[in-house]
Amino acid sequence: MSNIDTITSLIEQGQVDSVKTLLATSPVKHDDDAIIMLLHASIESMNLDIMRYLLDTYKPDSQSPLFRDKVSLASVGHGKTEAFKTLTAYHPSILTWDLSHLGDALGHAVLTDNFPLAHFILDEAGCDPNKSQLCYRPPIEHTAYQGKYEMTKLLLKHGARINGTKALYEAMQSGNVDMLSLLMSIPDSDINTIQPVERSEGPGGSEEVDITPGPVLNLAVQTRNKAMVHALVTKFGADPLIKDQSGKTAVDWARDNGDPAISKQLDPAYRPCQVM
Repeated sequence: MSNIDTITSLIEQGQVDSVKTLLATSPVKHDDDAIIMLLHASIESMNLDIMRYLLDTYKPDSQSPLFRDKVSLASVGHGKTEAFKTLTAYHPSILTWDLSHLGDALGHAVLTDNFPLAHFILDEAGCDPNKSQLCYRPPIEHTAYQGKYEMTKLLLKHGARINGTKALYEAMQSGNVDMLSLLMSIPDSDINTIQPVERSEGPGGSEEVDITPGPVLNLAVQTRNKAMVHALVTKFGADPLIKDQSGKTAVDWARDNGDPAISKQLDPAYRPCQVM
């Protein structure tokens, strides 16, 4: 067994003093890669004392790809929040770094429903959810589509904005009226705000089709979502006469689509009086 294998085994056993002794007396100078792998082992076993010792003593390059993959990413897993806290005490910028193609630490927390990590990042570290990304988009869009109410509430509590995102569109696409209600409960929310969309699934979840950025009602009409058209008009008071980026209103889209059922819901003469 190599020296590193022996030390890794001791880390997994929680033998803090033995690890320190072996490292201090080793005739071999351990390079960054070796120290990073020991850090990985300390995170996996949640041996925070060894983690601090390695960071204090060896100061490995936190910007190396191996550090990102084996240390930073390992620390955003479930049950590893205390390790992430420890890591950010040494490298605060890790709070906002892109840790993978999925995004930064908050993006990973949102994706995996890691509430302890999300609470630390937002409550204790004070990060701005509007500067976070999950798959290159604001995390609020993911939670809106997936119907993650508690995570959405947490993001909104810490100032996540819906204006400028396509969160309303994502909630509409998933047919989630309750999520739309939650998103519309925050101050300054506007059901008629332009949604920065590009493409959408066709009717019945078929191939993707181009859609024109516009208010969520216009998009519901474009995607022929009759149930959501009804909800947007009657429950949320969406205006069918607001123009999208092409200059068309929801009424225009319904007529172009040749859908009399949707046109009837949008025509002011047929709209229910009890718009909320």
